[in-house]
Amino acid sequence: MNGTGDPRAAVEELETFLRASGTIGDFMKHRARYLSDARLVLKQAGRGPLLEVGSAPCHSTAILKNCGVRVTGVDLDPGRCRLLIDRYGLDVLGCDIERRSLPLEDGAFRHVLLAETLEHLRVDPLFALSEINRVLENQGILILTTPNFYSAQNIARFLLGRGITDAYDEFSKLRRIGHMGHVREYTTGEVRRLLRANGFEIDSLTFEHHNDRRGRRDVIARLAFAILPKRLRSYQVVVARKVAPSPLLAPLG
Repeated sequence: MNGTGDPRAAVEELETFLRASGTIGDFMKHRARYLSDARLVLKQAGRGPLLEVGSAPCHSTAILKNCGVRVTGVDLDPGRCRLLIDRYGLDVLGCDIERRSLPLEDGAFRHVLLAETLEHLRVDPLFALSEINRVLENQGILILTTPNFYSAQNIARFLLGRGITDAYDEFSKLRRIGHMGHVREYTTGEVRRLLRANGFEIDSLTFEHHNDRRGRRDVIARLAFAILPKRLRSYQVVVARKVAPSPLLAPLG
C-alpha cells in the first residue's frame, strides 16, 4: 500500500492482492476504468476528503485509499466487501441509498464520486441524487460516470435485434451479488435532466472507452473507437457542480 498518489501503482498493487487471494473476479474487465477514475478523482479532489457512493466491490475505494485519498464509501452491504475493507482499512458505511437518507450531515463533503452506480438504481434514483446534493457543500463537485446509452455497441445490438442488456442476467444479480445489474442506461440528455432537477450544473461531460486487454476483439474495439465520433464511446464522464440546494425528497419507503 503506497499512499503516494500514483494511480497505476495502486491499481497494480490491488491486482496483485486479488490474484493472490483468488478473488480477481471481474477486476480485469474494469481495470482500465478504475485507473481512469482514480486519475480523475486526483485531478478534481486531490487527497480528499471524498465520499464514494456505491462502493461495492470496493475496488475503486481501495485504489483511492492506496493513492492517499481520504475516501469514505457507502454501500448497501459493506459485509460483502469485508476482505478489502480489512486489508486496506477502508471506511465504508452501510446504507440503502434509494430508501434511506445518507448517514451524514448536510454539506459534509466537498467532493462525491458516483461511478457506475446510477444505472443500477431500480427504486428511486431521484432520492439518491437529492441526498448526494444534501451532503455536498455549496459549489461542491459530483464526479459521475455511467454507461452511454448511445454507445456504438448499444447501437449495434439494436440493429441486430438484440436488447441493450439481458433482463434475466441483470435481475439474477440481486441474488448472486446482492444488488441489481443494469436497470437502464441513460442518454446524455437524461443525465443532464436528472442532475439539473437535483440542483447540479454540469461543468464538463466527456465520453470514454476503457479497455486495456489484448484480445482480438478488444484491439478491434479500440481501433473502432479511435475512428468513431467520441459521443459513441462506452461511458459518459460527468463533472457537475452543486448550484442549488437539495430538493430534499423523502424516501418512498
